[in-house]
Amino acid sequence: MPSKNLMAERRRRKRLNDRLSMLRSVVPKISKMDRTSILGDTIDYMKELLERIRQLQEEIEEQQQQETPGVLSVFRELNPNEMLARNTPKFDVERKEGGDTRVEIYCAAKPGLLLSTVSTLETLGLDIQQCVVSCFNDFGMHASCSEVLPPPLSLLDY
Repeated sequence: MPSKNLMAERRRRKRLNDRLSMLRSVVPKISKMDRTSILGDTIDYMKELLERIRQLQEEIEEQQQQETPGVLSVFRELNPNEMLARNTPKFDVERKEGGDTRVEIYCAAKPGLLLSTVSTLETLGLDIQQCVVSCFNDFGMHASCSEVLPPPLSLLDY
């Protein structure tokens, strides 16, 4: 009967060989089949992948800068007076055909503002179909509404 140490060593070597074969199947360029070459080629492949990731990140940053040139510089150049002017309330309503209405609101955030805005829209006879709310720094709301139609008249109403 083989000793426990011999069996443990065989299991360890089997696991190592299994993992090396898995590594060999994942890495596309393996020059030789010995352990040292497999590990060396894997390291080289990982370096190539990391370099490719770095290049892609640079391309994404360049593309974002081309799409929004100077957005960061605009914020850096603003002085406090311009920031106050930027935070002035804005209320925009656009009524479309078929009774659909688009509502946009931007203002300083206050407690209970969302609830009062929604109840005001309902009081005006508008049913909110879709609503996007942002309360990050200020209050912002984009809502798509439709008119609430009165219930149809029945013969009993006459």
